[in-house]
Amino acid sequence: MDKGSGSAHSCGNPLLHVVQTITLSRQLSGIDVDLYVRAGNELVHPLRDEHGITFEAGGIATFDTYFNALTVAPWKKYGRLDDLHLVLFGHGRYLIRFGVHRLGREPLWMDEQAIDVDGGIQLQIPVWPDLSDGILFFALESLTHGRIEGGHFATSTEPRPHTKLGIVITHFNRKEYVIPAIARIRSELLSDPLYRGKIDLAVIDNSSSIEPSEAAGVTVIPNRNVGGSGGFARGLLHFADEGTFTHCLFMDDDASCEIESIRRAYHLLSFCPPEARVAIAGSLMRERAPSVLHEKGGSYEAGNWIPVGKGLDMRNVRDLLEAEYGTKSPNFGAWWFFAFPIRAVRHYPFPFFVRGDDALFSLQNEFELVTLNGIGCWGEDFELKDGTFTRYFGFRGTSVVALLTLSERCITWTIFRQFTRWCLTALFSYNYASSQAVCCAMRDVLSGPQFFIDNVDTSTVRAQLARIDSAERARSVAELSEAVDYPAAVTERPSQTLLRWLTLNGLLLPNALMKDRTVVQKKAYRASFRQVFRYRAIQYEDDRLGVIKVAPHDKRAIIAGLGRYAAISIRVLLKTRSVQHAYRANVDRMTSERFWREHG
Repeated sequence: MDKGSGSAHSCGNPLLHVVQTITLSRQLSGIDVDLYVRAGNELVHPLRDEHGITFEAGGIATFDTYFNALTVAPWKKYGRLDDLHLVLFGHGRYLIRFGVHRLGREPLWMDEQAIDVDGGIQLQIPVWPDLSDGILFFALESLTHGRIEGGHFATSTEPRPHTKLGIVITHFNRKEYVIPAIARIRSELLSDPLYRGKIDLAVIDNSSSIEPSEAAGVTVIPNRNVGGSGGFARGLLHFADEGTFTHCLFMDDDASCEIESIRRAYHLLSFCPPEARVAIAGSLMRERAPSVLHEKGGSYEAGNWIPVGKGLDMRNVRDLLEAEYGTKSPNFGAWWFFAFPIRAVRHYPFPFFVRGDDALFSLQNEFELVTLNGIGCWGEDFELKDGTFTRYFGFRGTSVVALLTLSERCITWTIFRQFTRWCLTALFSYNYASSQAVCCAMRDVLSGPQFFIDNVDTSTVRAQLARIDSAERARSVAELSEAVDYPAAVTERPSQTLLRWLTLNGLLLPNALMKDRTVVQKKAYRASFRQVFRYRAIQYEDDRLGVIKVAPHDKRAIIAGLGRYAAISIRVLLKTRSVQHAYRANVDRMTSERFWREHG
């Protein structure tokens, strides 16, 4: 923990309240230093140890970063802060400058002064009343040898009294992640005097596998395996029943975030007016590229999932501004990090088990979503996790959300288009089990809402998917081919494209015209159909994991898959509208508190 984060008041001033902690020490390995501080020369030694940053005379450090810049607009809109101060702890003499970055403008520098940090110093930021947007930051030039050990932004504005946050982590057979997460949250947050009695943690143990000795004194609630939907619903019920909690935070069971993300969410919520429906959606960054956004909230539009801010590099100031002030706003937040006011909940999660529940929860409850740099976590790339189970649950959730949110006029075409894309892209990527799983999902969705009520724990479904998945694993090529091609981008002539379409990407070609070679593809949601054309197998690889699997071109499997697709497509065209009416007639009952008290 950075010095100063555990004190409710700044430098002994009882009138100041912490807004945002200056985060100097990386709690997670492999995270780029530029997410915390930018060293202007070799006289600065950032993140040298957990005690902060060491400066030699002439060292320059700038804090216009993902974790340490302060985003002005949400604090102006929701926090309504009358003033803002910077508190620093450490030693040495420095030249400090405050600056503001704004989208599409040059940096604005202001208020340069020399300061002596002798243990601690408090500086009022005089330009705060005049700011309306952008990100506020400071830079230090050391005039002597020194060390900055921590600090925070603070205000004299009083936060909302009695704000209390309950963290819910749903766990199933991932003790190697959840036990360290419990220990970190307990030692770095729950034991902090500033947050004691204000933040609590409940782990919903869907696998009933956490021993009391492993719980580290936090609340662990054994639960039957009703997935993320049921686990988070159980946690929400727990904190709602307790009666004193004002907000709830849903988090993934690996909790791979800086603890400062939780602190920052708590502080913003504590300043929001009681009538506000403000919910905070944490961003997700990629474990394989830890400074790159996967999404900063999501947007659901016309049946499509759009990750907001995907690909932005959080080391880059321009991308930081785009992430905060870009034109597209999210309308749902995923449950790897999602904080919301309990009193604003009108609908509990739909019993999806997993996938789709988080999006529908946001859409139904009409939260006012806020995303903020410095609030987020890291996770495995979704492409790497894609497979039989994720295809089934992902498509099932996608379809039901469409049925509940889209108009009757366009619903049949939307569902048919989605089913076609999900099923056939998997099939012609030689992921036959994934294609069959999409067909199973479509069949189950068309069975109507009673199917979800009867299969809240999805035990029968998961057993069926396991059989489908094991069959594909047995069909996969056992040994790697020596004749492997790593294709470059393929440019096709119109005649070649026509040939691919007419032969269904090689399905109708005789075996004699197929290449007796294997083509390599990066593990993703689908293969490049141009690149795999006429190859007898696809070798899926990842840069870090190496070969993941080898999938053969199997004409019988493709034909069988097309048969399943055609049969279910007819049902889609005939039943979608009537099924939509059934879901809409039952959704309020299935997302009620009573439902989860009976089925959770």
